[in-house]
Amino acid sequence: MLNSVDSSMRNGFDTMSIYKKEFWRPNNYRRGAAIVYKRPFINTGYDLFINTGLKSSTGNIPQYPDIAYGDVKITKKKVAFIKNFCGVTIQFSRNKIIGIWDQEKIEGVKLIHLVEGTARQRADFINSRVKKTKDKIDNAIREFAGVVGVDINPDSFKWYRHEDFSRGDKFINSLPREVIIHNEVFKKVYPVGVEFVGGKGDEPGEGLINYIKSRAVDDREDLIIRAVEVNNPFNQLKFKCKCVEDVIDNKHLVDLLDDAQKDIFSVWTFTNLSETFKS
Repeated sequence: MLNSVDSSMRNGFDTMSIYKKEFWRPNNYRRGAAIVYKRPFINTGYDLFINTGLKSSTGNIPQYPDIAYGDVKITKKKVAFIKNFCGVTIQFSRNKIIGIWDQEKIEGVKLIHLVEGTARQRADFINSRVKKTKDKIDNAIREFAGVVGVDINPDSFKWYRHEDFSRGDKFINSLPREVIIHNEVFKKVYPVGVEFVGGKGDEPGEGLINYIKSRAVDDREDLIIRAVEVNNPFNQLKFKCKCVEDVIDNKHLVDLLDDAQKDIFSVWTFTNLSETFKS
């Protein structure tokens, strides 16, 4: 252990390369774009969609053959929610279209990713999945805009909300099941795991990735402390000396101690190795 830690520190060991694994599930990813209107506002794509008698029939909507009546819900505030559109739930209001990513499921259970590797590899995996989700939502929004006949501002796409669920990290796993936490870093509302939450304009995965990197820094500090402790002559002597003869055999380490350490080691020797003197 001494050789490996010491070698790691001499060679500029980077804790970003430590292999770890954890579980990650993207929740409630929402991304949207603004609708661009051209005068006059009458008979817009939004008005035509909202007023299509969406509660009166079953099957697909004649004007929108890709959309089933049963997948559409209109709120009292005249906001339409369309499920199962290109694998995304669409939120359609007068001013914007928001895509809500539908979580992947296996037999009705939400899919959770095993993320393993170095801190960099885990961050790369999360970033790649976030990009795929972003592209899927953006494509669904563009497709829906074309179906209902509205124009969207291509420069207005942005994230509105996201939650990154995580468990498996040593600190996260140590949190008591009954504890509820809401702070600037994450929230814990379930017995197991936490969620890194972001609002409008925040990039999904960013909070979790920053946490992963900060934990890598903590790991580095732990390694430095361990390296210092292991390489400290006093600690080495305590580890090696089981009797008085061991102290004599390790005189070269005793010589490395300063006067204060020698005094402390003398007390430690008398206290812990006193039986060997008596024999």
